[in-house]
Amino acid sequence: MAKEGRDTRSSKDGVQTVSGTHSRVELATMLSNSVGQERALEAVAERCQALGFGEILTTAEALRVFEELAQQQGVIGIAARFAKGRAVLTWHGPNGTG
Repeated sequence: MAKEGRDTRSSKDGVQTVSGTHSRVELATMLSNSVGQERALEAVAERCQALGFGEILTTAEALRVFEELAQQQGVIGIAARFAKGRAVLTWHGPNGTG
């Protein structure tokens, strides 16, 4: 358990997050199986910069990044749609309760 009562979780790929906050690397990792880590990092960084988001994002900001990426054509858009679905289930749980 992390300080301040926050829940610390580790994903299967070793990316550790505190519920409620997510790094750009975490988002990119969720896309990387489809597009590769480098391209995923570039895509996430582009969207975060365009939206004015920092390195650490709230859950709402992270989902917004996926929504923006999902509008793109091709593999990035498809991967972002699946990543957003996984993120919602992982971060909020199947009942939206996290």
